Amino acid sequence: MARLPSFPKPQVLAHRMLVPGYPENTIISLKEAVKFVDWVEFDVKVLTDGTIVSLHDGTVDRTTDGKGDITKMDYDEVKILNAGKGYGFRFVPIPKVEEILEVLGTCGRFVRAEMHIHNLWEPEPLVALLDKYRVRDRCYFNLNAMMMGIYMREDLHDSTSLLSLNAQGDSPEMKDLCNQYDLAYLCIPHALLTADYVDHVHAYRRENPVFVQCYPVQNERDWKRMIDIGVDVIQTDFPDGLAAFIADYVS
Repeated sequence: MARLPSFPKPQVLAHRMLVPGYPENTIISLKEAVKFVDWVEFDVKVLTDGTIVSLHDGTVDRTTDGKGDITKMDYDEVKILNAGKGYGFRFVPIPKVEEILEVLGTCGRFVRAEMHIHNLWEPEPLVALLDKYRVRDRCYFNLNAMMMGIYMREDLHDSTSLLSLNAQGDSPEMKDLCNQYDLAYLCIPHALLTADYVDHVHAYRRENPVFVQCYPVQNERDWKRMIDIGVDVIQTDFPDGLAAFIADYVS
């Protein structure tokens, strides 16, 4: 299949930074991932004092040595938690998103980021951080619903922040949403994707086409299928394996 000019071959997106061997959503994981991946994905949570941090779960129980709902904590409570639970590192803090953006801006490579937005209702502080570290051109607000996207485009008149939407299937309204609010891509479960579906999304607009990111794709059989049907960005927990597979399979 013909690929989009901006993605002549599938790009590798590391889910929650670089999970194999490193604690997810942490700076130590990020610094390893940016050495070779095209994209990183991280989760965005806001604490009670307004500090923006990265943690996937609603609670800190699974990934840290603490317990409780992270959105009910302030940074003084969060900064003492060890996010290296289950790994051999001495102490790994839950990172501020600002620290993540600083790494992205200074790593020496153009690495894109999918910022999976959870309880961030006012995007202005995050946009300011993107500008501070000069990474607005590579960091995408990945939204579960369009409410924030509409607010950013219509109320804030923000026409430059990069937006994407999690989609569970096609609908008559999806093309209109992508065009009206300038969505860069759709993030779609790989099991729902077919070649026709990918082509349909690519055809939403002729200029600056909407691209397709798929998740979670964890084995060679599914990597091959996603490549064959023309997916642009493949999200996986095994980015090193995917990168090697693409290098071997795509000539």
